[in-house]
Amino acid sequence: MKKIKKFKYTINFIIFLGILWTVIISAAAYINLREIKKSTFELALSEAKATVNKDLSFRLWVTSHGGVYVYPDKDTPPNPYLNYIPDRNIVTTKGDVLTLMNPAYVIRQVMDVYSRLYNIRGHITSLNPIRPENAADPWEKKSMESFEKGVKEVAEISLIDDKPYLRYMQPLITQEGCLKCHAHQGYKKGDIRGGLSTAVPLDNYIKIETASLQKSILTYFILWLAGITGIVVAGRRLDRSLEARKKREEDFENIFNLTNDLVSIASLTHFIRVNPSFTRILGYSEEELLGRPFIEFIHPDDIRPTRDIVEDKLSKGISAINFRNRYRHKNGSYRWLEWMTNSMSSKEHLYATARDITGRIEAEEQGLLNRERMESLIKISQHRAESLQELLDYALEEAIRLTRSTIGFIYYYSEEKREFTLNTWSRDVMKECSVRDPLTVYALDATGIWGEAVRQRRAILINDYHTPDPLKKGYPEGHVKLGRLLIIPVFNRDRIVLVVGVANKQGDYDTSDMNQLTLLMDTVWKLAEKKRAEDEILRSLNEKNILLREVHHRVKNNMAVIMSLLELQSGYARDDDSKVMFMESCNRIKSMALVHEKLYRSKNFAYIDISEYISELASELLSEYEGEKGNVSLKLDIENYNISLDYLIPLGLIINEILANTFKHAFVRLDALPEIKIALQTEEGMQVRLMISDNGIGLPGDDILSQKKTLGMQIIRALVHQLGGTMNIERNGGTMFIISFPLKKDA
Repeated sequence: MKKIKKFKYTINFIIFLGILWTVIISAAAYINLREIKKSTFELALSEAKATVNKDLSFRLWVTSHGGVYVYPDKDTPPNPYLNYIPDRNIVTTKGDVLTLMNPAYVIRQVMDVYSRLYNIRGHITSLNPIRPENAADPWEKKSMESFEKGVKEVAEISLIDDKPYLRYMQPLITQEGCLKCHAHQGYKKGDIRGGLSTAVPLDNYIKIETASLQKSILTYFILWLAGITGIVVAGRRLDRSLEARKKREEDFENIFNLTNDLVSIASLTHFIRVNPSFTRILGYSEEELLGRPFIEFIHPDDIRPTRDIVEDKLSKGISAINFRNRYRHKNGSYRWLEWMTNSMSSKEHLYATARDITGRIEAEEQGLLNRERMESLIKISQHRAESLQELLDYALEEAIRLTRSTIGFIYYYSEEKREFTLNTWSRDVMKECSVRDPLTVYALDATGIWGEAVRQRRAILINDYHTPDPLKKGYPEGHVKLGRLLIIPVFNRDRIVLVVGVANKQGDYDTSDMNQLTLLMDTVWKLAEKKRAEDEILRSLNEKNILLREVHHRVKNNMAVIMSLLELQSGYARDDDSKVMFMESCNRIKSMALVHEKLYRSKNFAYIDISEYISELASELLSEYEGEKGNVSLKLDIENYNISLDYLIPLGLIINEILANTFKHAFVRLDALPEIKIALQTEEGMQVRLMISDNGIGLPGDDILSQKKTLGMQIIRALVHQLGGTMNIERNGGTMFIISFPLKKDA
């Protein structure tokens, strides 16, 4: 039915245009035909005027000469109407007779000749003619009467001998030369004496006119036909265009109504039309949206940025504008919308589409919060806190920053005592708090709403602290004013160990803040436990270090006492051998005491620098014997590394025994400067090689290693065996002890 109705509308429109086009073409053809006929008349008139003007020119010329004399003949006999003129006929000196032709006579003959040649008739006439042939016909008489009334010329199409002619007539004005013939009729100069007429045949003009009319009619017919054809074609195209437009409108309506995006047409202040997605996403009815300026729905913080963007783009002539802002939902929450707008052809209206990107924004914010939380955890874990309290203080400041709060607190909670103990307030709290003697310990039963985090064993979130609540017990005078509050319990397994609170965020707290704070503080508690364990271990190690230092100090002192006793006892010895024995025993004890002194002064109680130890031990022994033997050159080549106590004491005793023996026996008869070399190197496979050599007289006997009776050699062999090593003695210009033993990795 709609299609039939639309078809009838198209046909009616085509008929209307066809009639209009026909009227236009007809009017144009009619005007053109009139112009052709007018042109034909004017062309014929121009020819008639030219003919009359030619005749008037001849008449004027003849009149100006008072007439002309010609030879009379049968066609030009003497004019009988000029008998009253004495010199009508004259005789020349040769005896020729000439007769006078007045202007009228001349013009009449010229007209006769012109008519025979060009078929254009001429006639000179008067209302009072002298010659009867010059009498006026009715048309000429009527024309001359009009001249008397002031008409300057007369032109008209008339039939002559049943043929169309253009008749034209001008008045004849009496000239001075005319009075010669017509003065006796009473004419004066300037009088209208008659008229000069001509008749131009119109047959040729009508033929030309007919051809022009036919051509014009054909042209207009072709134009009319082309126009009608164009109208029909245009009508069909219009029909298809209307069909396509209708389909586009239907498609637009489908997209407009079915798309998930918000689609609207708006002015610069109001919505003009909105699709159903507005109601679905924002909760308002269409009437509610159309009846209020849309600026009322925009978040207050987004009004100015939105206005600035739109005005800036429009001022630059940019019609396509992209921006995002928050729109208020009917329930009071806000949704993030991403807008794309473009001006319509009217420039006063806009197409505007928006997509709800709240989920994306929240995901981005959540991702940002997660990154910030991870950064906070990294900062907290890398923070070099000197104490557990410093760690918790730093963690609280990070929690405040992460939740965009301004203040916060941490309380320890004891489930056995059911009480809170203040750990720390954030540093900005005391700037605002003026409570006198604030409590640091609270019983659970005495707390208000913040204790609900323990009683309900879950987070407590309040975004309007001033709203009355039966769980609130108020806070003391001078307490920091609270607007928004978030409190979470921190669990260690199933026991609450901490209660952490943050407050006075600029916007509302949400579940994201709650989750971020919970995750952060759970990790902080684990770091705190780790810190507490590390502090405990460090305290225990410090105690052990102090104990070990004291043990080494006491061992060193006891050995010093023993050495002092031996030195006192040596004073009572009666022979030199006994004194030497006492001195050797003191040196052995001194080598062991030196180890304990090094350990007492060292930060590492397990290892000692071997190079430093051997150098000091050798210097001590050298000072003991140098007075007896003179100057002895001591050369050391010892690798610098740490060695454990298990190796160092036997190694020190070995060096002590060898050096003591060298000082006593090697340089008895020596002219050269005494020299002792000590070298210690680590070989492949963690094998240590100790070499002690001198340039003395050398050991006696062939089998040096078989000399086991001396105490020094027995001690050396026993200590080498204790180290799990081997010993060789070489004699080549002195004596060299070569001792090798394996070194364990943990030594």
